Amino acid sequence: MISVTHVKKQAIDITEQSVGSLEGLTNPTVSSEVAAKVIRVHVNIGQAVKQGQLIATLDATDFSLQIKEAQAEVARIEALLNNQNKIVERNQVLVAKKFISQNALDNDSSQQAALNEQWAGARARLDSIKHNGNKTRVYAPAAGRIEKKIAVEGEFLRVGDPIVLIVSSQLLRAHLPFPEHIGAKLKPGLKVRLSTPTSSQTMDAVIHELKPMITEGSRSVDVIADVRNAPGWQAGASVDGTVVLGTQAD
Repeated sequence: MISVTHVKKQAIDITEQSVGSLEGLTNPTVSSEVAAKVIRVHVNIGQAVKQGQLIATLDATDFSLQIKEAQAEVARIEALLNNQNKIVERNQVLVAKKFISQNALDNDSSQQAALNEQWAGARARLDSIKHNGNKTRVYAPAAGRIEKKIAVEGEFLRVGDPIVLIVSSQLLRAHLPFPEHIGAKLKPGLKVRLSTPTSSQTMDAVIHELKPMITEGSRSVDVIADVRNAPGWQAGASVDGTVVLGTQAD
């Protein structure tokens, strides 16, 4: 059997292919911002999480008590300030009628100003306690997958103690080793087609940069390309990269 087809001229891409690996650039360790006991960790290892999802709940009892104490202090100073305002208003009338001296009014005004400062300080302390109290609910800073669960229920955390490690796929970096003999042909901006076994989706990117030194041992050039918001792509997975070096006409 003989098959016949028409021959036609067309442009073809000149490409080079490599197999490399994916590196996660956004892998946040979620840590406690306040000193408190862990009430519950709401996620498990391997679980996918969204940005803003509740990760853990810490004990807020101490902050609730501090808030009540700070509110009482604000109320106490407000009562003193209201009374002092009335004294200043009354003495202003008396000074105008020359029943008391200006010095007496100045002293009352100074006490009024001092109470105003105390009230502002008490309000700031109350706001600070409320702000820290809100930190007892810990949320995911980025979408990703729980790689490691560090804190457990009942554990007391200090400021900065880790709770979980999230591996994010929002921003990945592909490292592609190419033979040194084609290094001169590679440059930032060239198109590169990327694929990975963990996803059926192919991504088009460009070469972001080339490592300035040849990798010792493999004698290869490390070509770097960034991948953003690629569902199913995972840090640590292998990646196939095809760089388009140019086009051969006809």
